[in-house]
Amino acid sequence: MKKNLTRDVIITEVFQKKCLFERMSSSEDDTKINYSYSYGVVINDKNHGAAELILFADGVSGEGKKPLFQCEISFIGMFYLEKSKSKKMMQDFLDSEAPAILLPYIRESLSTLSIKAGLPPILLPPTDLNEMLSVQDWERESTEPQENNEQ
Repeated sequence: MKKNLTRDVIITEVFQKKCLFERMSSSEDDTKINYSYSYGVVINDKNHGAAELILFADGVSGEGKKPLFQCEISFIGMFYLEKSKSKKMMQDFLDSEAPAILLPYIRESLSTLSIKAGLPPILLPPTDLNEMLSVQDWERESTEPQENNEQ
């Protein structure tokens, strides 16, 4: 699956790494869905990189007492930057563009799995992953020890 996104970026492969969906009880009208994402990247060299986006989701009754389902879905995207001159260009692409490319695969998978489990389709709301991931980065950086630059 080679798809040229821009003049410089090619998706060489997108595949589902993990797909777990467990239905625990019958569906209820007042279902509350909790979800979170995890994201990671690997840069093989200045032109090749991989990104993984993972969704963790669970559904509970509106009162929060009855678990309805648990789910973990992950997709990996393999990318090639034709004119990349540095690992930083690849890092910038993986940090800013790759999550948005992988999210539709996860959204479709969750919706299909919920229907196959006999539940109403679960549709994730539109999410600004770049904003969410940058907040997570900021929180991680603010908890890391700072170097002492005093002289």
